[in-house]
Amino acid sequence: GRVVIAGVYHPAVVLAIAVDLWPGRALEVSDVQFYRVVVLDAGVDPEVHVVFTPVDGADAYRFEIASAPDQGVGEWIVHARGRVAPTGAALGAVPGPAALLALTDREFDPVFARREQARTRIGWSPTWWWIRSLRVGADAAVAELEATVADALAWGPIHPALLDNAVGAALMPNIGSGREPVAPVPFAISKLRWWRSPVGRVRIGTRLRPLQGEGDGSMISDF
Repeated sequence: GRVVIAGVYHPAVVLAIAVDLWPGRALEVSDVQFYRVVVLDAGVDPEVHVVFTPVDGADAYRFEIASAPDQGVGEWIVHARGRVAPTGAALGAVPGPAALLALTDREFDPVFARREQARTRIGWSPTWWWIRSLRVGADAAVAELEATVADALAWGPIHPALLDNAVGAALMPNIGSGREPVAPVPFAISKLRWWRSPVGRVRIGTRLRPLQGEGDGSMISDF
C-alpha cells in the first residue's frame, strides 16, 4: 500500500494558521473541496504549500493547499481549496452527543470496530485510532475519543486525528450490516466551526443523512 496524508489534515493546518491571524476569535472553515490526497512515496520528499489569499471586502481568506512531488520540483498538484474567517455563530446548532445517544441502540467493542475498519483498503496506524468507546444506531453514533500520544491535543487548535476519528465514528453504523466493509472518504466540508481546543477525552456525536439531489449513495455527516 501507499502512505497518504488524511484529507482532514488540510482544515486542521488551516485552523493552525488562522488562530494566529485572529487571536482569541472563533473560526469557521467553509466550502472545503478535497481534490487529491498527498502521497508520501518512498524516496520522494514532497513540498507542500498553504496559500492564503484575502477575500475582497471581507475579513476572510481563500486558501489553497498544493504540493510538488520532490522538494518543489515538478508540476504542482492542488489538494484542497476553501475559505476561512472568524465567526459569531453560537454553540448548539447541531444536536450534541447527549441528544444523539437516544438514537443509538447497541454498543460496539472498539477493538472489533478497528478490526472491521482494517478490512477496508485504508489502514490506520495504532496511534491514529482514538476511539475508546462506541455506541451506534441506524444513522447515529456516539464515541469517546482519547489521544494515543501524550500532548497530541497541543498540536494545534484541533488535531487531524480527532477529525478523522469523528469521520470514522460517523461511518460505524454500517458495521455489522452484512455488507462488505468499504472506506468512504469525505470529498467536501460545508462548515467546520472552532471555538476552543479540546482537553482530555472528547465525546462526539454523529448523524448521517442522504445528500439531497444525489442518487449515488453520497451522505452528509453532522458531528
